Amino acid sequence: MSSKREAPRQRMEQEIFGGMLTDGDPLGQAARRGAQLLLQKALEMETEDFLGRVEFPSMIRVAVKVIDSRGKPVEGVAVFYADEDRLSGYTRQSPVTSAEGIALLNIPPNSKGEFLVQSGVPRTRLNAQTTDYLKESTPYQVTGPQDAGKQFTLVLSDEMLKQLFK
Repeated sequence: MSSKREAPRQRMEQEIFGGMLTDGDPLGQAARRGAQLLLQKALEMETEDFLGRVEFPSMIRVAVKVIDSRGKPVEGVAVFYADEDRLSGYTRQSPVTSAEGIALLNIPPNSKGEFLVQSGVPRTRLNAQTTDYLKESTPYQVTGPQDAGKQFTLVLSDEMLKQLFK
């Protein structure tokens, strides 16, 4: 059960207007609290402008079921995701599948990309030699909280399984 976070200025507004009715000096109290509220609002606006965002969205937890070509779950495989809106591509998050072939990942809302399993090291300009690099993936799209708990299926080829478990 999640509760919506309240901005500091919203709490201050409640304190100001609630306290005005019970304090002995409502005008003096309102002036002091009003000055605090103005400073808080200015600080929040400056922070939002500097960071270029207002809020941090909660991640959406989804499940990826990894199976072999015969439909049997694959245990012990690291599952990654690549969000197509990110420059970095692969994330450090790589849960390993359970005995049921399930890996749980936290995905940003309003994103799409691919869940993937890889074996070997991809060829790059710095790494001209590579040995048997394989990547298999399945696409995903997550819009919001309604997708929490959604399950995606990633089928691994026999060649990939041979490479992973040699």
